[in-house]
Amino acid sequence: MKRLGLAFLLSILSLSLFCQYHWTKHPDNPVMVPGEPGGWNYSSLGPGSILFFDNTYHMYYDAYTEFKDWAFGYATSPDGITWEKHPNNPILELGAPGEWDSYWISDAFVVNADTIFHMWYTGRKEGGQFRIGHATSPDGIEWTKDPDNPVRDIADGIPASDFCGHSPVMHDGSLYHMYYMTGNWSTRIQEVWHATSQDGWNWTNDPLNPVLEGDLYTYATSVIFDGDQYLMFYGDGPAMNWTINLTVSEDGSSWEQYSHNPVLTAGPPGS
Repeated sequence: MKRLGLAFLLSILSLSLFCQYHWTKHPDNPVMVPGEPGGWNYSSLGPGSILFFDNTYHMYYDAYTEFKDWAFGYATSPDGITWEKHPNNPILELGAPGEWDSYWISDAFVVNADTIFHMWYTGRKEGGQFRIGHATSPDGIEWTKDPDNPVRDIADGIPASDFCGHSPVMHDGSLYHMYYMTGNWSTRIQEVWHATSQDGWNWTNDPLNPVLEGDLYTYATSVIFDGDQYLMFYGDGPAMNWTINLTVSEDGSSWEQYSHNPVLTAGPPGS
């Protein structure tokens, strides 16, 4: 499971590329831990996204109980280090039995744009394929799932794929950009695809797809537009041996690898 402290580092960045070369892990990591035994989030926490507004950091994360009963939580922080979980957690839960997201939901990526909070997330039903869903909220706490879910599917122009998910979304001031992971479990090859939208509902695939190719479990963790260029931080490597890497783009489609990847690696044994 990807560590929540790592997600924090990768989700709130808005500095220049020069400042992204060197990373120092916080001495108090992890910055948030599972809840008490028996609670909805006592087994594991997973990264989603972090927003900063009203002088507060807002975190959206996924959690589960013994690899079932997945749900999304919400927490706030004045400094990005000390977090308070919302009393009404979880804020979004599995779909009803038989629904497309009735078995699994994870990777809550939230954007606050056009006076509406948008969330994109990965979901599936038991025995089904991973797909991407959408939800909206007026305040970032009360969420309504899109009746047209899933909004991205393996049928959406993706060849030879049986997976579609883990989809960070960012807004560059004019367009929504989604960078989602797709691939084929049998060939053990994963890719990152790019799609754009003017409204957050209707998406158009990038003709240059895939925009990033790599090893098993290649996925974008976050994408940032700093006003001049797009910065993508992405995970790569075999299962449970991931590294975080950086690639840069002028247009969001054509990417150039940072020459000193990886920018962040796993801690020493036992950490």
